[in-house]
Amino acid sequence: MFKRIGELMGFVADRLSLCLLASAIAMVASGSCDYTAENIMLGLGVAQEFHAAALAAFVGIGAGVAVLVVLLVVRERRQIVREELHRLAELNRRLRNSLQVIVDAEFTVTDEPHRRMIVEAVFAIEATLKQLIPTLEFEKRKRAQPTQTIKN
Repeated sequence: MFKRIGELMGFVADRLSLCLLASAIAMVASGSCDYTAENIMLGLGVAQEFHAAALAAFVGIGAGVAVLVVLLVVRERRQIVREELHRLAELNRRLRNSLQVIVDAEFTVTDEPHRRMIVEAVFAIEATLKQLIPTLEFEKRKRAQPTQTIKN
């Protein structure tokens, strides 16, 4: 359920006009609920002290539920993005392994133009991968850096 709400919220969040529309709908719904609660309590003859406390509780519970739903949806959306990044990293790894096989195979080619074509194609694919997935390369470099410098 939260996955669907997360996808819907992502769809809405990507468009400014839909964000404004959703905000207006939330304001009208909140105001309508407050108005309805006010009329019900006035109709029941609730004392003024309890009336204010009940409205405060109503607003607090509503805000708490709204924040909970938003946090759960954001959590679900982050999980979806995390899974997509893992798939992308796996695809990157497989492509690079395949490129390595092609590079290793180019040494068996005796025809110089074909060898040059293979090497150029591998470099072109490698450059494209680096443009598509620069953060993975950054993470590798970051892990490879020494944590302490050695002084002579």
